[in-house]
Amino acid sequence: MIARGQAAEEYFNSALEQDKGLLDAAYGGIRARERSGNHAAALSAINQLVVHFPTSTAPLIEKARHQLALHEWEQAVESATRALAIDSNCLHALQVSVDVERIRGRIEIKFFSLPG
Repeated sequence: MIARGQAAEEYFNSALEQDKGLLDAAYGGIRARERSGNHAAALSAINQLVVHFPTSTAPLIEKARHQLALHEWEQAVESATRALAIDSNCLHALQVSVDVERIRGRIEIKFFSLPG
């Protein structure tokens, strides 16, 4: 599995060498790094996307989700807040913020049934 992940990462890197603006190739490379267990390299690649696309919320949301997986709550909220500064209606950023508050126990989700 690791060899396949490394091969996939090489393909994505090859595509990025041809065109640095291919976000799909960048995200594919990130996924390949994650699957091969190289989380530090995945986060480094995400940080590069944040720098290269400063007005896009997508890299910030990816970074926030990665931070959630690493249990870095404050950093996840900071990334989500930065995304909300770009787009105040960014549902993914709001979801990250709600997830952190639920994890911290500050929000309790109650389900209810509709009458009828």
